[in-house]
Amino acid sequence: MIPSIICSLLIFYHFARFPQIRKKLNNHVILILLLVNFIQVVIDMPLTLIVLHTGFVFIQTDVFCKFWLVYNYAVCVSGLTLMAYGCIERYFLIFYHGFFKKHLILLHYGPILFFLIYPPLLYIGLIVIYPCESYFDYTLFTCGGSCYQYEVALGLFDWFCNIFTPIIISIIATIILIIRVLLQKRRVGQRAIWQRNRKMVLQLASVSLMYIIVWIPIIVGFVIPPIIPNAFILQLSSAVFIYFEYISFLFCPFMCLTGLPEIRQSIKNIFIRNNIIQPTIQIK
Repeated sequence: MIPSIICSLLIFYHFARFPQIRKKLNNHVILILLLVNFIQVVIDMPLTLIVLHTGFVFIQTDVFCKFWLVYNYAVCVSGLTLMAYGCIERYFLIFYHGFFKKHLILLHYGPILFFLIYPPLLYIGLIVIYPCESYFDYTLFTCGGSCYQYEVALGLFDWFCNIFTPIIISIIATIILIIRVLLQKRRVGQRAIWQRNRKMVLQLASVSLMYIIVWIPIIVGFVIPPIIPNAFILQLSSAVFIYFEYISFLFCPFMCLTGLPEIRQSIKNIFIRNNIIQPTIQIK
């Protein structure tokens, strides 16, 4: 947890200090994704650790449970949808850069803003406004969930549209991008595309692969029990898989560094300077 926070803060510092890094279009989604993950680590993760350590929710009121649910679900879905959008955006940045730059509001700033606003509004509606009665359990993660999740239509809509679909889009978009870049690399006169965008592709592959590996068990643990009742999978899902999302939050800063060589080198230099042994002067 602490190394992840330190890494995120160092990346934020370099983004703030060096405008040439901040102005690159491909870094915008990465920066927003890092902010989302950072907020999740410093606010939501301690609440989860308190439940795991003490066996009780930090503040045992329905209002707090609703706040935690809205916050946890909104930040989580924002991360997934931003990741899916980032995969598609990279494709346009590499192969349709001119077209993309002509439509920045529609294709860049608009989607980023939408994926930051949509999840909070959705979960405020489902958790706070929707007329169903939740019976919160103060001994469980996120108080055991909201009542809308136990209604088939809303529960399936939430999982399919906000979790399953972004993961599938990330998988398909990443595979298509990597295949096309590799095909272009093999063609005579097209290798410049690979050389110019290698770091951007590797960064995308690292971050999206991490999200896919983390979320596939969560999705499987949710989908299989209703189809094939299995007590072991259900127990594994509720006791283990439910916390897998924090793996992506913790490792996201380190994965993002693969496409930020300037920041990566600067961080290395900081640690190298700190490890240099200064010669001692003996005074006689």
